[in-house]
Amino acid sequence: MSIAGALFTAKRTSAQLKELAVEGSTHNQAVDFTGFASPDVRALYRPDWVALEGRDGRLLTSRKVAAEEFCSALESATWDPLQVAYYCGYLIWNHLVTLLSG
Repeated sequence: MSIAGALFTAKRTSAQLKELAVEGSTHNQAVDFTGFASPDVRALYRPDWVALEGRDGRLLTSRKVAAEEFCSALESATWDPLQVAYYCGYLIWNHLVTLLSG
C-alpha cells in the first residue's frame, strides 16, 4: 500500500509511505507497517502505544500515551514519525474493521 495526499503535505511530514507492507488484526487494534521510513524500518501501531523498530527487531523509538493525548497532538503544524505512524495505523485499522463489519 502507499499513503499520500494533501494532509501529509500540509503536516510537512518527511515520511516515505510508498510500497508499504501492512499487516494487522481485526480482533486486536494493531497494525504493523514494514518499509515505513525506509525499507528496513517497521512502524507498530497500538491504541496506547506506537513504535519504530529496525529490521532486526531492535526498538528505535516508541511512545506510550493515551489515544486522547495523541489525537490532540495531531493538531500540531508538523508531525514527527511516531505521530504519522499513529495516525496511519488508527485510520487503516478503523477503515478495515468498518469494511469487514458491513
